[in-house]
Amino acid sequence: MRPVLKIIAFALAVSILAGCPAKKRPTELATPVNGRVLLAQVDVVTAQACPLCSRPVYACPVEPKAAETLGQALGAAFTEKRFEVIKGKVPAKNSEESPGITNWIELGKGLNAGYVAAAELYCWKEREGTALASQSPARVGFHIHVFDPAAGKEIWGGNFYEQQQSLSENVLEFRKFARRRGKWITAEQLAREGTIKLIDQLIEAQNKNASDSVH
Repeated sequence: MRPVLKIIAFALAVSILAGCPAKKRPTELATPVNGRVLLAQVDVVTAQACPLCSRPVYACPVEPKAAETLGQALGAAFTEKRFEVIKGKVPAKNSEESPGITNWIELGKGLNAGYVAAAELYCWKEREGTALASQSPARVGFHIHVFDPAAGKEIWGGNFYEQQQSLSENVLEFRKFARRRGKWITAEQLAREGTIKLIDQLIEAQNKNASDSVH
């Protein structure tokens, strides 16, 4: 039996014996009351900490147009989760400076948005190789911070960071390996997975808060 097949067989055995079936994402999550979300311009983090929360980040060089690609993935993910995505533009003071989050919150309030979502991209490295054979896997890292424009404060924040690993490097990644059909995915595909994961977490947190407030 080939080494890779042995690893797959071992992972299956571990999963079955452990009696821990894969956690299924709910087919439909309850969207919060006001599902209008304004997407702020994606910022590229060049320091070793997120400018919005000051948490350390595993920064790596961000490839050109990665911020635009992440913004598109974030918009698509919110739409998939039944949010109404609205867009606006906040002029910067100069061509080298990005608008501050306060400006985006004010714009969101004026547009009657329920949320302002700001992404801070700190790592984007593309896969080297093909889907079947990669010399260096894709690596993506970003924060998403969500603000309530009416209250003028942050209500949720999440982090996604992943460098794809082979099954031989981490046998515990078997389910993810199977979902990706054993292929090396691109940075864009990794970002799509990350945005969906974080928005699911946002919705679950909001639903929990709503349930707690009722009780």
